[in-house]
Amino acid sequence: SDGKMVENIEDLFFEFLRVADDIRPKVIIAENVKGLTIGEAKEYFNKIQNTFEDIGYDVVAKVLDSRYFGISQTRTRVFFIGVRNDITEKAGLNFMTIGNVFPQELPDVVPLKDALIDLEYDEQEVKYLTDKLRKLTIGELKRIQSLPDDFKLTGKWNQKSERIGRMVPPLMMKAIADSVYNKVLKEI
Repeated sequence: SDGKMVENIEDLFFEFLRVADDIRPKVIIAENVKGLTIGEAKEYFNKIQNTFEDIGYDVVAKVLDSRYFGISQTRTRVFFIGVRNDITEKAGLNFMTIGNVFPQELPDVVPLKDALIDLEYDEQEVKYLTDKLRKLTIGELKRIQSLPDDFKLTGKWNQKSERIGRMVPPLMMKAIADSVYNKVLKEI
């Protein structure tokens, strides 16, 4: 960035917002762990919301569960959607209605067995993962996370699985992005 060192992982969110303040996008979408919404972490959650407001964004936060967005796993994360102040009114939103920018949850969940239909297995990987305690293959992890089968990951199995585990499921992010487009950007 501008040569400023990020001191620790907690600073990354505020560095993200600092960059957003510099480039001033119409909408900011960010996510973090659900735990921010409870207990002592609530103070950090409030600081995040206040920072959105300080840089000129109307913000709403909501805990979403990936299983209601076509993902065959329960994965809860808190999402922040910030709409630049000048865009909020142009989009026909206000502090009472901005929460409507979040997508509607799907009524049905995708069972794991359905997500794994027709998955092609790497026999060497399966043998390696089943010699001791059975672990999920990278292909299985991709399907569960809604990544395309041809999504390329580099590194060893542990690195690949960790990266997949840290991702926001693409189908979940698509639902959020589509909703923001239709309810904010398309309206201005």
